[in-house]
Amino acid sequence: MTISDRRVIEALRTGVPIRDVIDLLGSGQPQLEQQFNDLLASKRKGSSTSPNGFVFFGGFGTGKSHVLEAFTKIAIDSNFVVSRATISNTLKLGSPTDVIKSLVANTQTKSHLENGLEQLLADALESQVNFESFISWLSSEVARGRLSSVYLGIATQLPKISYGTETFEVVMDYLRGGTVAVRLKQSLEMRNLQFPDAKSRPAQTSAFLTRLFISIGYSGWVVLFDELELIRLLPGAPTRGRSYAELAHWMGYNDLRPTQGLTVVGCMTSSYVSERIEYSGPTGPNELTIIPERMSAGSTTSSLAASAKLGMKLLQQWDNQSDEKSLQLVRPSNQVVRDIQAKLIQIYEKAYQTSVSAIPIKDLSKSQDPMRVHIRRWIVSWDLERQGKKAELTDNRVEQNFDVMNDDDDDIDD
Repeated sequence: MTISDRRVIEALRTGVPIRDVIDLLGSGQPQLEQQFNDLLASKRKGSSTSPNGFVFFGGFGTGKSHVLEAFTKIAIDSNFVVSRATISNTLKLGSPTDVIKSLVANTQTKSHLENGLEQLLADALESQVNFESFISWLSSEVARGRLSSVYLGIATQLPKISYGTETFEVVMDYLRGGTVAVRLKQSLEMRNLQFPDAKSRPAQTSAFLTRLFISIGYSGWVVLFDELELIRLLPGAPTRGRSYAELAHWMGYNDLRPTQGLTVVGCMTSSYVSERIEYSGPTGPNELTIIPERMSAGSTTSSLAASAKLGMKLLQQWDNQSDEKSLQLVRPSNQVVRDIQAKLIQIYEKAYQTSVSAIPIKDLSKSQDPMRVHIRRWIVSWDLERQGKKAELTDNRVEQNFDVMNDDDDDIDD
């Protein structure tokens, strides 16, 4: 038995996508993977793409997070820096400051699977990377009023900063979103630095980081958003609208968001667009109808109404892609499932030093169970076989919908 074999089985048992599982099974979505690779190739060449990426769709439990983990591996192996954030009712896509904090905290490279931003910057300082072209670009952006001078100040002082010093820690704290303006001025010995306001700071930091990664020698920055369908949990149409607007901004429809070197991919549950954004029925108006109107009427959200509408239109576009460019997860063929089971039998037998039997494959064209349910069924059956027992398994199916309730009572200018 090897630790790796046991780790793969336990990850599959719990449905947690880890790198070892990705190495074994791949993404399982060759068409979608090709689109992602094409996008990375374009970004690597410095091209501007419109938009920066895409959102793909899959049913509940069909492996969307698994695909994102596969994309993480592909991007890292292609020399990109990768950051990932999982959207929830506490991490709102429409709260850019919190999103940047989460992305910075979950940054990876091929050499650094934890504390990626801190470690890659430490490596760059130790190897004395030449930041001249980066500083030149920043100078131009500051002169044009697109970035605040604090970012130029950080870049000009980087060659003089050592990992682990107080100055290094203050710089990292600022990039993570900390309120350390006074300390940063003191540490850099630059009293006249200008800082962005709270509204524009996340966009400016993302532009700074993207170009920083390229200047250090990476191909660019890949940003991944998991569970975008949880936008639905947010109370109030304007709050949800902020999330749609921020999606459009990340996709490059904002002057401050970089389009060169930045790749953005998210995933969302199938039917979200039809049941929320395009919905027509007796239980309430759809998002596309009500959100831009209500945001336009609010003093703090009116400027985001057009972006919110664009974000929803982008989701519609991606949801309705033609077959050759489809962004919908596809069910694996029965033969692919047989091949997966054969691989897992080998791993299971190595992990537990035993022999187990092949399990009849359900015809996926007639089964609505997600792939991970089949895999868990196999593992449970093998567990019981290993104990001299026989599995008697029943299906427990979870249904998910995005019914739109009447929003008349949550229309707050929040």
